[in-house]
Amino acid sequence: MPEDRRYDDFDLQIRSMLQDAEEEVPSRVWDAVSGRIAGRKVISAWWRRAAAGVAAAAAAVAVGIFLMPDSPSAADGDSAPVAEAEPVQFTRTGPDENLLVAEPLFASGERKSSIKPAAREEVPPADPDPEAVPAENPADEPGGDAVEESSGKVPAEEYRDDPFARMAYDDASKRSPKRPLSGFVQGNVTSNESSRKPSGHMASSSSGVPSKTGVNDGTSISTYGIPLSFGVGAKYRFAQKWSVSAALSYSLLSRSFTGTYTEVTGGRITKSVTADITNNLHYIGIPVNVYYDILESNKVSFYAFGGVGVEKGLVNKYRIHGQPAINYSESVPGIQFSSALGLGFEFMLNDYLNLYVDPSARYYFDCGQPRSVRTQKPFMMNLEVGLRFKI
Repeated sequence: MPEDRRYDDFDLQIRSMLQDAEEEVPSRVWDAVSGRIAGRKVISAWWRRAAAGVAAAAAAVAVGIFLMPDSPSAADGDSAPVAEAEPVQFTRTGPDENLLVAEPLFASGERKSSIKPAAREEVPPADPDPEAVPAENPADEPGGDAVEESSGKVPAEEYRDDPFARMAYDDASKRSPKRPLSGFVQGNVTSNESSRKPSGHMASSSSGVPSKTGVNDGTSISTYGIPLSFGVGAKYRFAQKWSVSAALSYSLLSRSFTGTYTEVTGGRITKSVTADITNNLHYIGIPVNVYYDILESNKVSFYAFGGVGVEKGLVNKYRIHGQPAINYSESVPGIQFSSALGLGFEFMLNDYLNLYVDPSARYYFDCGQPRSVRTQKPFMMNLEVGLRFKI
């Protein structure tokens, strides 16, 4: 067809154009290619020589090992050949079948008659000695392992095999020693407040004249100082987590107000001064507490405690700031009882000295004591801080 012929002519024309076509390459490209081919040939020839040398050395070593003479024990040839063991069977003979006979067997299974049976008499087991006493386990004897357990020490072979026992042993050895008795010094502060309640402290006769010398604060406002206490005591641990303490403490209660000092002599008022007055109450007491350890570690312990306190007032002092100033003192009747409940923290400073902080709530019972912050606010928050030293 004409159309197909046009395609054939086009193909022939393109083929004739590309048949002798070539691209001229710059001379520097041929120089680089020829240089790389020459270097590769040199490297290949070097590797061939190195490989041949290694192969020759390996062959020489192999030939030397193969041609080495055997050990003298094997080369002497004087050792006798080991005879092959013959198969043997054992049978019992005799009237009571107490003779044990060993007879070799041949391949055919026939017995060799030339071998005489070798008799061996069985020895009956010896009767146990009735007087023999079985050896006792030393671990069952008193004073053995039980002594080590009671002393709290872990045997060396045990903690060597058990890493957890070793860790417990190390922890116990590093822990500060628990001594049952310890002493302490302490100081505490208590909350305070102001009050407008009349005291009715000074008694009066029916005629309105005071029956004795004293101070009357009437309805004036009293400002209370922070109650302070100091003491020394001892604490004794009587169980794993329980301990008890007793102390001798001194307390100071102070307040200031505006009142009237009246001096009575022979039933008559000889002096009456109204001025600012400072009042100080001095107590000595014995608080007793019981402690229960909640959490305990090598550095800190956390515990709860509760206790009671008994206090006796030493003296009730007044200072009347007049012209001139007047000092007046009176005795304190009765005994003050209280109870406390709180939580505490103890910090181990070293093996012999600890710091403790005991916040608590304390209630003071109505025991007819002179006016103070305790009579006006019987339920008080208390913070005790001190040092405990192990004895």
